[in-house]
Order: sequence, then C-alpha cells, then structure tokens
Amino acid sequence: MRGGRRVVLDACVLIPMPLADTLLRVAEFPSLYSPKWSETIMAEVTRNLVQKWGMPVVKAERR
Repeated sequence: MRGGRRVVLDACVLIPMPLADTLLRVAEFPSLYSPKWSETIMAEVTRNLVQKWGMPVVKAERR
C-alpha cells in the first residue's frame, strides 16, 4: 500500500523515542501509511528535546 494514506506526525509523537520508533517502523514496507512532517514540526522536536529533556543540541538535531 505504498503511497496510501498520508499521516502527519506531530512533535508530540516524534519526541518519545519508543512511540516514534513504532510509528516509523509501521510506515516501512509493507507500509500501512506514509508519514509526513514539516520543518516547523522538526524544529519543535529539536527545541523540546534540548529545553525540556536536556539533550545536547547536536544529538537533538540529528534526531
């Protein structure tokens, strides 16, 4: 079902690693959906990982 339903993954599901990992694995072949996010969402993820979780900036940006 490649290219099927498109789903926006917001920062609230991309920050907790177990949840993000699960959602991204389900999107791998054979995918149940096509994950989407924006630069704004990723900036929010990075900002929250640094400010709220104390992750080093370089590590947060790699994520």
